[in-house]
Amino acid sequence: MAVKTVRELFGEARRRGVLQTDAFYIVAAWAVLQASDVLFTGAWIPDSAIRFVFVGAICGFPLIMVFGWMYDVTAKGIRRTAPPSMPRDEALPLRRPDYLILSSISALAIGICAVVAVNVAGQAAPLQITAEQNEAVDNSIAVLTFVNLTDDSENDYFADGISEELLNQLASIPSLRVAARTSSFYFKGKNEPIPSIGRTLGVKTVLEGSVRVSRDRIRITAQLINASDGYHLWSRNFDTRQGDVFVVQEQIARAITDALKINLLDKQSAALASAPTDSFEAYDYYLLGQHYIEQRTPKSLEKSIQLFEKAIDLDNRFAPAYNSLALSYLFQGYYSDRPPEEVETLAIPLIEKSLELDPDFPNAIAARASVQLLLGDFASAEEGFRTAISLNPNYSGAWSNLGFSLLRQSKLKEAAAAYAKSEVLDPLSTTVKLNVGLLHMLTGDYETGLTAIERVRELKPDIAHIPAVITHWSKVYGRYETAAESARKMIEKKPDSSRAQAALADIYVALGIWDKALPAAYRAYELAPDVYHHFSRILDVYLMTGATAEFTNLVHAEYAKIDKLTPTGQSPTNRTRYSWRGLAALLDGDFDQAISDYTDASGGQAGIDNAVYDDITSIKYLAFALQKSGQDAKAEPLLLKCLGLAQKAREQGWATPTIHYRTAQIYALLGEADKAIEQLRAARDKGWLNANRLETGLLWSSLREDPRFQRIISEVNGKLDSKRQAVVKILEGLAY
Repeated sequence: MAVKTVRELFGEARRRGVLQTDAFYIVAAWAVLQASDVLFTGAWIPDSAIRFVFVGAICGFPLIMVFGWMYDVTAKGIRRTAPPSMPRDEALPLRRPDYLILSSISALAIGICAVVAVNVAGQAAPLQITAEQNEAVDNSIAVLTFVNLTDDSENDYFADGISEELLNQLASIPSLRVAARTSSFYFKGKNEPIPSIGRTLGVKTVLEGSVRVSRDRIRITAQLINASDGYHLWSRNFDTRQGDVFVVQEQIARAITDALKINLLDKQSAALASAPTDSFEAYDYYLLGQHYIEQRTPKSLEKSIQLFEKAIDLDNRFAPAYNSLALSYLFQGYYSDRPPEEVETLAIPLIEKSLELDPDFPNAIAARASVQLLLGDFASAEEGFRTAISLNPNYSGAWSNLGFSLLRQSKLKEAAAAYAKSEVLDPLSTTVKLNVGLLHMLTGDYETGLTAIERVRELKPDIAHIPAVITHWSKVYGRYETAAESARKMIEKKPDSSRAQAALADIYVALGIWDKALPAAYRAYELAPDVYHHFSRILDVYLMTGATAEFTNLVHAEYAKIDKLTPTGQSPTNRTRYSWRGLAALLDGDFDQAISDYTDASGGQAGIDNAVYDDITSIKYLAFALQKSGQDAKAEPLLLKCLGLAQKAREQGWATPTIHYRTAQIYALLGEADKAIEQLRAARDKGWLNANRLETGLLWSSLREDPRFQRIISEVNGKLDSKRQAVVKILEGLAY
């Protein structure tokens, strides 16, 4: 009897179309779950939130069964399903109770959707860029700079060096969290209470001490302090000869691990016992070199190079000295305008020598990754930084640079996590805070980004490149008045700085103030002729003002230098020269030459295959050159690749005005005018104000006659009129 009832019920469900309705619902629910899996990642919603969608789908299933049993959807709308006594296709009109039932089903469905939406929204979070509150963990320590008790204040470098070497030794212990050098050394000369330092740095213990040097004797006093109450855990004096300073460092490190009850592995214990050099004189030169390299000025870097070379002359097996010499050259790439390819030539052999002497030296592995980062090989840099971190989880600089390498690959979410880790280890680092500020800028939050960058200047007022950073990003977001104020401060402080002149030129170029743009661009070029960005600014002015002959002459003069560089491969400078010569070829109608040059500018097929978002400009021009030569079939895949890279960057949180501008160019080349205009409007609304590039850019040729395109140019120029007047007034009377 029961079997017969089930069969009858099943047969009636089939007759009423319930099974078909349920099958359709299951397929639709599965599609929604798959779409949620993709969309949640782009919206910074954790994967766990999908459970709410799944539960909602289950709750909706009974409603769809009731609906499928009682009603049919027909060409005439919703009708009651005919009873068994009537033909199946004779659906009946709705009665008053049906409207009540349908209203109830609709209300319940809307309620389920609302509950799901609220719970999913509650899981969503903005991109977490900064670290959470820096909670102290049990095994954590900050090593403050040891006080120099020697009569000669010039011996500060030695006391600082002893402190840093102790910090590095402790940082090599994975089970101990060690505040980074920048944050620990921030308190030098400041009378800050230990509990306050502990809270700021997120550590439970603090090591402080003093160093006194007398002829060949050294006295080191070390004190381990409980950060919560300021009480000493232990204190001890160490008297030794200069040559035995490494033994004292080991003794202090072991005393700390004993006090914190940290069990050392054999490898870690051996590392504490090892001495980097047998020559105290070489070590002394090395510590003095470290003092100068930390100042990060052109003169101090030159001085550090001389000192590290002396250390190596005294001990040619001194691995840290080789690495620090390489870092001096690397920093010259950032602070002294040394071309990236020269940095590679000088630094890589030194790093390899350091690794030959110490294959597991995390600092050298990170240094090699930093050179790769400078050269634009972001994937290799990421791998190197991860290796360095695996060897030393306390390596804040590697975490920070890992974040930057991830950022350049459009992996903003991963970059934010790396920056947050770096900030926990080094909460007072200007580099970390600058990176956090830049990440805010990339995610479209100009105000928060500017605040973070200004905080860098508060921590270190004399930091040289911050005004240039503020000028650049203010210009990107159309805040030309802020950019001009920052540029003015740069010029007033250091008129012979190529960066200051370049920042000034950038503002004038964007605003179309040509009589001032060209002189500023040339001054930057003359002050640092090997910096490829500087000759690019001059070419921009020539291109936008129609000075074709001058443009072509400078392009070929710069291209002639390409064979004089070592190595001559796909270095950043060489790629820029290829790109500009390709543009000159386009203007001359030599499309085959343009294709060749833009292929080289893109890094060849390997470069195109491994391109990241920032590489799309040269690939776009390559596609344009192919289109002009009638090779549309080859151009389209390149444009679709660029579009994919831009979309990936946007999904990861990239939201600058520039990304909309670049996406608009891709759509214009693909012939999708409506989407191009939409993206241009988005760029304009976010602050992109550079009408000159719209008026003169070759990639806009397909939109040139579009009234909507011309209207955007007119609107941008209208906004620029008042800004030009304000900027001229801000920079008025500026002597340079």
